[in-house]
Amino acid sequence: MQVPLGDTLQASPGVPEAPDLYQQTVARVGALRDMAAGLARSGGDLIGKITGAFDQAARDHRDQLILARELQNSPVSHEIRAYGQELEDQMLTPEKVAEGFAGPGSIASKPVLLGLRAGELSPTGSHFATRGSSTYFDLGNPDVGRYNLAKVNILDTSNPQEALPVLKDVAKHPLVQGMKGNDPMGVRDMLATALRDARVGQNPVVDYLGGGVAPFPEVAKKHGFGGYKFWENDDIADPSTVFAWDLNKVVPHGAVAKQTMQDFKKAP
Repeated sequence: MQVPLGDTLQASPGVPEAPDLYQQTVARVGALRDMAAGLARSGGDLIGKITGAFDQAARDHRDQLILARELQNSPVSHEIRAYGQELEDQMLTPEKVAEGFAGPGSIASKPVLLGLRAGELSPTGSHFATRGSSTYFDLGNPDVGRYNLAKVNILDTSNPQEALPVLKDVAKHPLVQGMKGNDPMGVRDMLATALRDARVGQNPVVDYLGGGVAPFPEVAKKHGFGGYKFWENDDIADPSTVFAWDLNKVVPHGAVAKQTMQDFKKAP
């Protein structure tokens, strides 16, 4: 979809005209385009850098829409154009009102958290791949469903302040206590290390093995969370896998995800 930058203001009805904001946005788009061109020549982490610039520049949903559509017009590479389309698919545009993206109680003040999942949803919770280094986050796979997880209160197990109370209760859980002398997955050692790191303000590591065996969903739910994020086996800088059980707050996008969500809600 090719949308001229000047026409984008009319794409957001109900938003007051703000010429100064528009000119600022045009300037940011130009800077973003220049940066993208430079990255393409240098072979840098194109999508990662654009994501950072996008997060910094997008001050409201109209800015986000302008930037997403300008990326789609980029002459630099197909990768940038495809990513621009992906961003617009997740934008907080008026067209998304019916899906909870705008209006009172919406996620308009939060960033989009795109999660990919292949297969059906489970009433006890489902795994989603979010953007990171893991190969599970595969935007090129047409068979995966795309979901926005931003409304789910997700525990970031790598955040020491956020994770410490949950880690303490997980370590005291009868299931974990019962692993003494019979812990082939090393769950107790993983939890002990994570607790030690969190207590001194360092980022704890909850991996996909320990996170899948230890009772994190049960404990995190008692702390008010609707899901938790942990390290996948091929994550490098940050954890990227989310296990969410508060699926009523997960918003589907695209035909695959919407059909999957419909099937899930119809299931007995």
